[in-house]
Amino acid sequence: MLEVKLGSLPLGKPHRLEKDGTGIVVIRTEGGAVAYVDVCPHAGWRLSEGELLGNTLECPGHGWRFDLATGQCIDTPDRGLKPVRVRRRGDRLRFDWDDPARSNEAAAGVSRARRILDVLVSLLALAICAPLLLVVAILVKLSSPGPVLYVHKRVGRGGRPFSLRKFRTMRVDQADPSVTAAGDPRITPVGRFLRRWKLDELPQFWNVLRGEMTIIGPRPEVERIVGRVGAGQREILSRTPGLASMAQLVYPHEAEILRDHPDPETAYTEQLLPRKIAVDLEYERTRTFASDLMLVGELVLLVLGRRARMDRSFRLVQVSGSRPPGDPGGGKPPSSQFDPSPSTETTSPSS
Repeated sequence: MLEVKLGSLPLGKPHRLEKDGTGIVVIRTEGGAVAYVDVCPHAGWRLSEGELLGNTLECPGHGWRFDLATGQCIDTPDRGLKPVRVRRRGDRLRFDWDDPARSNEAAAGVSRARRILDVLVSLLALAICAPLLLVVAILVKLSSPGPVLYVHKRVGRGGRPFSLRKFRTMRVDQADPSVTAAGDPRITPVGRFLRRWKLDELPQFWNVLRGEMTIIGPRPEVERIVGRVGAGQREILSRTPGLASMAQLVYPHEAEILRDHPDPETAYTEQLLPRKIAVDLEYERTRTFASDLMLVGELVLLVLGRRARMDRSFRLVQVSGSRPPGDPGGGKPPSSQFDPSPSTETTSPSS
């Protein structure tokens, strides 16, 4: 914490203050002041007075430009200066900011806690569901020739591939699809039932136990589809993929969306996937333990037929030729801000 007299700050000019090795930049305004930790996210650059141009901070040598009104990098919106809390008491300003070392320690603590929870939940789920897993395995084996498990390479955190495990729901004598639309003739009757109740996903608790996945996180994609993701959406690869995600609540009907499209994989990659990534990233940036619990509860209700968060307005754009990567089409993705009191509208689940 740092405190300074308001009258001692020059109006409209950046002023650098420092305490315990942490510097902040303060710009006094007519209504008070704005302040940011004065470190460029690219290379630890520090602000000086000559680098304030209007309402924009510039980092010479690296080309970063920051909008003081939002604290965001103009050239790369997902990067920004760290804001400082400013409180005014009479003629004095008080500045509070988080110690980066403490923030890193807190983040590491949260990561460890989530990992411990993942292991405990996975062990419990596999133990309780063991009889069910055996029954499903027998049904899959009797439904059609082929292995019980479908093992496929997916892209995990940091772009590292891993082998995702699911109960097989398709016949093995046909082409291996990356995207499946509703009514796909390759799906077996048993497979359709497993997909309807999400039972085909149960073996992924083994992936969670191995640390390749987590309980809550963006769903992993195959390498071919990840290779077509736009540069602005690759932040999703910094997250550990999960069994369940917010995008599943918003787009539970993606198979229905892709049903009549002549090229489901292209439609999914160029139009639907960017919207799912946007929804998942918004949730990941603000997630808490409480919101994770509520998300799991809503997913249970989703399986039972309640689709309160479903984006009913989205439609695929039928165009000739390819849409540029990163252009979602069909309008702006809906906000995934976690609302503890979602709509009570329900629909019957699709088969």
